This record gives sequence, C-alpha cells and structure tokens, in this order.
Amino acid sequence: MKEFKVVLVYANSMMDNLIPLSVSYLIACLKEKGIQVKLFDTTFYKTAEKSSDDERAEMLQVKPVDMSEFGINYKTSNMLDDFRKLVVDYQPQLIGFSVVEPTYPIAERLLNSIGDIKGDIKVVFGGIYSIFAYNKIIKHPLVDMVCYGEGEETIVNICKNMSFNISLNNLENMVIKEGDQVFVNRKSSLTDLNKLPNLDFSLYQKERFYKPVGGKVLKMAPVEFSRGCPYTCTYCADQALTESFKESGKWFRQKDNKRIIEEIECYLKEYNIEYFYFISESFLSMGEKKLDEFVELYKSIKIPFWFNTRIETITHDRLKKLESINCDRISIGLESGSEYIRKKILKRNYSNSYFLEKFKIISEYNISVSVNNIIGFPDETREQIFETIDLSRDVDAESFGAYIFQPYQGTSLRDYCVRKGYISEDYLAEDVHFSSGLTMPQITKEEIGGLQRTFTLYTKLPKEYYGDIKIAETFDEAGDKKFKELSEIYYEKYA
Repeated sequence: MKEFKVVLVYANSMMDNLIPLSVSYLIACLKEKGIQVKLFDTTFYKTAEKSSDDERAEMLQVKPVDMSEFGINYKTSNMLDDFRKLVVDYQPQLIGFSVVEPTYPIAERLLNSIGDIKGDIKVVFGGIYSIFAYNKIIKHPLVDMVCYGEGEETIVNICKNMSFNISLNNLENMVIKEGDQVFVNRKSSLTDLNKLPNLDFSLYQKERFYKPVGGKVLKMAPVEFSRGCPYTCTYCADQALTESFKESGKWFRQKDNKRIIEEIECYLKEYNIEYFYFISESFLSMGEKKLDEFVELYKSIKIPFWFNTRIETITHDRLKKLESINCDRISIGLESGSEYIRKKILKRNYSNSYFLEKFKIISEYNISVSVNNIIGFPDETREQIFETIDLSRDVDAESFGAYIFQPYQGTSLRDYCVRKGYISEDYLAEDVHFSSGLTMPQITKEEIGGLQRTFTLYTKLPKEYYGDIKIAETFDEAGDKKFKELSEIYYEKYA
C-alpha cells in the first residue's frame, strides 16, 4: 500500500484524563498496517466553563486535586487554529472523528473550521453516537461517511480502498455518501477481542496518563476486559447494541485472561504504569473459573486496580481473592434508592435490603468503594430522589457520585422521554455531570440541579442541617453563600 496519512480526532470532554480505548485501538490497528497516523486530542483545550472533575469537586463528590503539579494545564493556543494547522501541514487523506453524544458539538466545530481547506480529504465519523445517529451525521455537508459498526478493522479497510482507488460503497460497517445518494452497508462480524493489537498510547501527551483517584493522582492506563453487558438497564445503550449487532455475533464478549496479562505486562514495560482501570460494564459478571484464573495470573503483577461492577456480583469469596492481588477500589452503581424507580423504570430488580446486605460484605475488606447514583430520571419526584439520599446515608462509602440522567441515543428511556414530550426528537444529550435536559411537570431542571449540588451534604451531614441545605439548593446569592458555609462544615468534619 502506498503512503497513506490519517488524522484521528478524539473529541473529548475537557480534562477528562482517562485515555480512551477506542482511539488507542484505532492507532494500534493503523500503525500495525504501516499507515501513518497523527492524533488531535481536545482534552486540554478550554471547551467548557469547567471540567467534570472540577464540577464534582465543587459539589463535594470527589476530593479536589491540583493537576497543575503534574504538568496538566489548559492549552493557551486556539483549538480551531491548531487543528487547521495540523491539517494544512500534514495533508492527510483521511480524518476520522471519534465521538460520543455530548462531544459531538466539539467535533462539529472542528470539522466546520476546515470547510474551506478540506478539498479531497475524506471525513469519517465513528464512536457510539455514530452507531445510533448516523442518519443525522451523514447529512453534514463535510461528512463523507459514518462507521456504524466496530471501527478497528473498518478504518484499515477504508485506508486500503482509498489507497488503491477502490470504491468505498460496499465497505461493511459503513454509511457512505456520494452526491445525493447514501449507501447503508451491512455490518460485519464482530471483532475478536483477543486478536486486536495492544492499545497504543504513544501519540498522547505524557500528561494524559495522570488521573485523580481518591484524592491522589496516579499514572493510569485502561485495560479492556469485555465489551457489552449481560444486563438490560433502560438508561444504557447496551441493550440496543445487542439488538443492532444480533446478525453480526454476540455483542457481549470477554477477552481471554492470558491475553489481558500479556497486555498489562506490555503497558508496564512500555509506559511504567502504576495503576490500572479495568474496563468492563460489570467486571465480576465473569464466571468463577475465569476469575480464579485471572487472580492466579495477576499474583505476579499486583499493581493496584479499579473496576465497576454490579452489587449482585459481590461475594465474600470474590472480594477475598481480589484483595489478595491488590484491588484498590470498586465502583458500584446504585443509580436510585427508590425501589419503584429501580425496578419499574430502570429494570434493576433488587431490594434496598439486598443492596445493604451486599454492601456490608464490601466493608469487611480493605477495598475502597464509590457509589454512583443518577437523579432526574423521567417521572422521578423529589421524594424519590430523597429515597436515594436516604439509602446512601445507610452505607459507608468513600464517595458518592450524583449524576444527572441524560437520555442518550439508543436507550429505551430516551424513546420514553420523547413519547412523553420531556425532550424533542432531535435533542442532543449532554454530559451527566451537568444540567438536566428534561422538561417535566413534577420537578424542574433547576431543582434537579440543586439536589445534585447538595447531594453530598444531604448524604453526610446530620438531618438537623436539612433546612440549611434546602437553602443551598438554590443558585442565587443566598444559596451560594449557604452552600459555601455548609461545605466548610463538611470538610471540617467528614472530608
């Protein structure tokens, strides 16, 4: 194949410093085939008023950390100018944008900035938003194609076809635009995770490795254990992904343990990693035999790690094994303390007493735990949000996340929100750390935002403070003053 140049654009939320799997796989696959690639990463550009970590720290949900000590600062140059310069200087044949729904506007700004110099450069969009919104994205006048399947093999095939002047119209996983015609091609078989190359982190700034965890900043790398999820929560797109790819294979896949260990050893050697984040929708959904094998293989490594899992997967035996190999932290998704919301709206079928029973098991081990909650679900009331607060008060977690429900493309709850008139059909969901986009009769967007801001105060402070915390919910001078006062009390007594 003749010389071929690609620019990959990672349209990222500002200062979200965990290195992404998706783009790192694309880099690795392209370089493996001898294709030249450069990365434009928006992480350190000032694309919003504040970062999600800053927002969470202000709301007392995480410990504040000064990232500048690790050389992590905002870029002083203009993002659009820098991108134009890269395109002009590098002269790629292909630009690939990786987007999720909240970051699509960033990608669109970047793309629009090169409209006058694009010329013959082909533009492709990929990422989970592209899977569900390809009909919208392909309408953009500067977009030539959209990948609505898995991208690792697909982007290599695009480069091969373009290099040899072969038509792109029949490429699997692709939506292709030619003039007024749009071709929606079939999806290919799903990727064998064990055959993918190791993630390639070489094109990221070295500062991208540093991530705050529990008030400490650690050199961290992601490790993919699985794709998909065996559960069917209504606020998550995995159910729709399973359906979308049913003709291509089983969406939920797990990587072999030996392959995982090979990768981990490689990342330790090449990047001197001191902490791993194991990427899996529910890490402990693996069977006992697979877990035992992993524990045995990881004994020689013992680098601390963190993962997400479901409360249903917690047992004494599993935590004892994980503690022995230096498991540092577990994130548990409670999501809602209202049994009605959890069972009827979210399809998470367990009782509050069951959650408390399982959580008590975690407390017996030297493993930190964070509990993730979501507020502002469709039809949720203030009283039901307080059920989440009440249940959180009953567990001794290191931290509680209070995220705002966002109706993402591909989820059944988005369809429900559209039917109820809570959002328009063309609504673009935002980041879960920020404001609600739902217009509902029983609770206002402002009230949801106020409860998010004061969630930790309600969870940690004695109930005698509830009257003052209610004042702190409001985003006015009196509310801001009261929130500051209560934050000082919180830090003095509980932080």
